[in-house]
Amino acid sequence: GINAEYGLSRFDLIYLVLDKPNEVSDKKLAKHITALFYDKDKSKETDLIDIKTLTEYITFARKNINPVISQEAAEKLVEGYVGMRRLGGNKRTITATPRQLESLVRLSEAHARIRFSKVVEVEDVLEAQRLVRVALQQAAIDPNTGTIDMDLITTGRSASSRGRLAHLIVAIKSYLAETSLAAVKMDQLIESLKSMSSVDVPKSEVKEALLLMEEEESVLLTGDPRNPTVRKI
Repeated sequence: GINAEYGLSRFDLIYLVLDKPNEVSDKKLAKHITALFYDKDKSKETDLIDIKTLTEYITFARKNINPVISQEAAEKLVEGYVGMRRLGGNKRTITATPRQLESLVRLSEAHARIRFSKVVEVEDVLEAQRLVRVALQQAAIDPNTGTIDMDLITTGRSASSRGRLAHLIVAIKSYLAETSLAAVKMDQLIESLKSMSSVDVPKSEVKEALLLMEEEESVLLTGDPRNPTVRKI
């Protein structure tokens, strides 16, 4: 597995590949894989370009083509980056960072290089923007808000999720401060929190909030990990 905080943010493009059952595509894939083993001549006929030629093509492009960015392309890169930043809509949600701008530059150069072009044109930037936009829509959509949030890639947690967790910690601290009990079971705490709000309180989020509070020495958790006793400190 890849640690989201330290691994995924290093990639220029991240695509989620979902293996959803589909009879038509499944049959095509099965036929293709089977043909690789019993009908090698037929599989070669369907290739648009053979592996040897493709490898030589890419190797030549990487070694000999070093495109420079045109003025128009540079302006389009800036425009695209600012547009990506604007998608956030608020100061807490980050939709693009300088790393994404660097990715746009690298992808634009790569697109020009694969065309054997010595200049990065606007068309290269537009394709780079399309690739990044699709990747972000797949990998960085916050399921709770439907918006792009780069925190999902860089930290593994969206801004809205962090906000809910912070509010939950405040609510727990408030309850513990008001109750006369010295200790309370987590399940009992969850029921009390539900009675204080109309919003559902997932047990997993309460457990996560309590663990963070234990780290900052606000509470002490003892007993059964599945339903620990929460003690005020």
